[in-house]
Amino acid sequence: MQIQHWPDAAAFLERAGGFLEQREASHTLILGLAAELKTNPHLFGSAPPFYATVDGHGEVMMALLQTPPHALTLSLARPGDEDAAFAALVEHLAGHATSIPAISGPADSARRFADLWCLRTGQLSQVKLAMRIYELRQVQPPTGVPGSIRRADQQDSALVASWLRGFQEDALGETIDPLRANLAAQRWLSAPSRALYFWQVNQQPVAMVGVSGPTAHGIRVSAVFTPRELRGRGYASACVAAVSQLQLDSGRSFCTLFTDLANPTSNKIYQQVGYRPVCDALDIQFLNRGA
Repeated sequence: MQIQHWPDAAAFLERAGGFLEQREASHTLILGLAAELKTNPHLFGSAPPFYATVDGHGEVMMALLQTPPHALTLSLARPGDEDAAFAALVEHLAGHATSIPAISGPADSARRFADLWCLRTGQLSQVKLAMRIYELRQVQPPTGVPGSIRRADQQDSALVASWLRGFQEDALGETIDPLRANLAAQRWLSAPSRALYFWQVNQQPVAMVGVSGPTAHGIRVSAVFTPRELRGRGYASACVAAVSQLQLDSGRSFCTLFTDLANPTSNKIYQQVGYRPVCDALDIQFLNRGA
């Protein structure tokens, strides 16, 4: 096995894109991140992203991407010498003193990497978020929900920042400060690969949905948020359905999204509008012993 480093997203996709697109929906995160970084290398911060592949027998066995200081994003492994590929990757990263605060990816890959990483480094692992990746190819819109969608723009930046803080807290259990929220809002509102939409009732936003990370045939739906006082009225479901339909109408074959497996309500709602399970995924963080 050989670990190949790539200087940028274009070179990474040239080498790994075909392999990743064989299971495009499962690889929606790593493909989408690479696509966004190809057009804007500093989208997620000033630190240079890290791109690599595990190559064996002339083929890509696995692909990985990291935007420091965030989690390492890992692909599925090509069937065959998976054990050798994971072992080579862990040894390479540990030998280069690479800082890996967390791993994110399809559940099988994330678990296998985490087990070997902890064995090699002596760190502990903790599942931060257990998720399921869904794919939609045909929308089943909810009925009886008043309102319509509108794309957010720069005039909405303050509201977007506030709602992104709410989304981060509700979905990930993390609190972000106003500065980070404002930067995130600008990322959503300015990047050509991203868009945010509001569901509006009487010209007032009542829910929010974003799309980002375009792949060859799809795009990822995320940042789904409804203020607590407006929940239970179907606004988010209607917005997700409308935004997903908009993406299909634009020529995309499918949309993907991640759900928190600990939230049965959201999993049920997304399936009701047409999303179907693809695979499970994990965010696993690493901890030093005694920390």
